Amino acid sequence: MSKLSNGSGIKNPDAMDNPCGRCERVDTEAQRVLGWLVLHDDLLVDTFFLISAFLTAKALFEFRTLPSIPLMIFRRYIRLVIGLAVVVFFMAAAFDHTGSGPLWNRFSDDEVAACRDNWWLNLLMLSNYIKSGHMCLVMTWYIPCDFHFFVITVIVFALYKRCPTLGMIIACVLAAASIIIPGVINYINKLHAIQLFTYDFLSNPRGNRQFNIMYIKSHTRAAAYIVGLFAGYLFVKYKLKETVKFSQKKSLMYICAALTVMVFITFLGVSYQLRGYSELEGNLYAALNRPIWAAGVVLIILTCAFGKVRFDYIESLMFRQRGARRVGEWFPEVVPMGTPQQVGIRRISRPLYHHHQEYWNIEEP
Repeated sequence: MSKLSNGSGIKNPDAMDNPCGRCERVDTEAQRVLGWLVLHDDLLVDTFFLISAFLTAKALFEFRTLPSIPLMIFRRYIRLVIGLAVVVFFMAAAFDHTGSGPLWNRFSDDEVAACRDNWWLNLLMLSNYIKSGHMCLVMTWYIPCDFHFFVITVIVFALYKRCPTLGMIIACVLAAASIIIPGVINYINKLHAIQLFTYDFLSNPRGNRQFNIMYIKSHTRAAAYIVGLFAGYLFVKYKLKETVKFSQKKSLMYICAALTVMVFITFLGVSYQLRGYSELEGNLYAALNRPIWAAGVVLIILTCAFGKVRFDYIESLMFRQRGARRVGEWFPEVVPMGTPQQVGIRRISRPLYHHHQEYWNIEEP
């Protein structure tokens, strides 16, 4: 998770000191080894989709009696929209008064105008489809995607409870479509295999063609979420069966295999810098890179659940040597505690990590 925050720092190294940033350094940084580590780190966002789906599936399959579908959707909407509404209101009403200087208005005017004109799209969870070129708070594209996925999930799950065969068929069709659609859209629009976080993009992300067509649309980002749903189903199905256990040797092998696949799929997307670019390869990569990354994450999760993987020694090295707190103490939202109902409505917050990574280094008094 800290890699996501560190990657953002490399992409916009002066964002904390200068609101306008010195984005011209991005293209230079991307040519270095450290830049390679973050050039395609948007895959980390798919990890959050996956975890959200995993916990949703876990909660749904553990329900003895399925609650009201409209009520579940309404509760999810309320949990997402309240915090979002506060931030949107702040951007529209107060943000332009929080800074000053000769370049401040160049930075703030576009952000404030977008929120004043299109705040209602954010609150209706439609900002990633309608007027996405003038979206209020670009980084909030993630929230409507997550909400759309949740709505479709509970509807399909309700069908599954009534008719398991039909529900499973629909789930498989949606899974296949989530893989095929990004490749087809990439081919039709002649897009690059990955979203390039270059100077042109960072200077005007709303105006980036690939960002609006591929990166923020729910139908092109659903693959990792669906992988997480299947993972949650497998977890609930086999968690009580003592026969499904991995030895320590197999657990280590699976962890290494998952990390190898994840590193390979990440570097394959940026390897065009050292070789020629194939359009066919690019379209296939656009279709497969996110579900393959998600499959690697799922393998790690299920290995930790059913195998013998000890992290206490690693944790002691990372946190206890310097007296730092455990991750769960600073980020209780990460730890899936409580009843299935509580787990099901818990929101996995990407901005929690993105904006508060500095808490990792806080020492105990």
